[in-house]
Amino acid sequence: MKRYFYFMLVLFGSLSLMSLDPKNPPTGNSSAPGEISCGSCHSGGAYTATPTLMGVPNPVVPGQTYTVTLGVTSNAVKNGFQLTCLDGNNSNCGSFSVPGAGVNLTAANGRNYARQSTPSAANASWTFKWTAPASLTNNAINFYYSTANCNGNGKDTGDKVTNGSFSTVLSSPVTPVSATVSKADVVCNGGNNGSATVTASGGQMPYAYKWSNGQTSQTATRAVKF
Repeated sequence: MKRYFYFMLVLFGSLSLMSLDPKNPPTGNSSAPGEISCGSCHSGGAYTATPTLMGVPNPVVPGQTYTVTLGVTSNAVKNGFQLTCLDGNNSNCGSFSVPGAGVNLTAANGRNYARQSTPSAANASWTFKWTAPASLTNNAINFYYSTANCNGNGKDTGDKVTNGSFSTVLSSPVTPVSATVSKADVVCNGGNNGSATVTASGGQMPYAYKWSNGQTSQTATRAVKF
């Protein structure tokens, strides 16, 4: 009976340590809408920390893969993080891949996460790949992240948590420019009151025009060669 009781104590102690293991933080702690942050566990510290997300442009090209780095300038002994990306409807946006050193990728409740696999020292950075979606009904893209800035005592006391976000948009695909030209002949033979008008589509507005006679409006008049 004593041996059985001792085994139960050891098992309970192991599970307790696992729940506090910074190498395996629970998902849903990124500070995104509908989530808590790392501050739900870590608190009581007075460290300073400045997290910065790098590698995501504005706008984002549909389907493009980017190398993303979350860096944190901190005077804490150890640092960790959790990050997710959502669209304007707070649904999962894009996908993560190719985790760098100290990064773990996971998914839960329909959302993808990047988070630390091992705590990092002060002034830490974590790198991974993020692939933008091919299309969005709402073109807003929002990264949410929470960093735990810890004292390294193996507990969740005496730590500081810093939350942040980064927003960008998904650009609309640009189609090639096409153009059609309509003309109006001169009224009398030898006259110079003819005109030509170009109608463009695709590309990216506003359009610029340049005719062979130097005119720069959509419609060229007078001495235009047809």
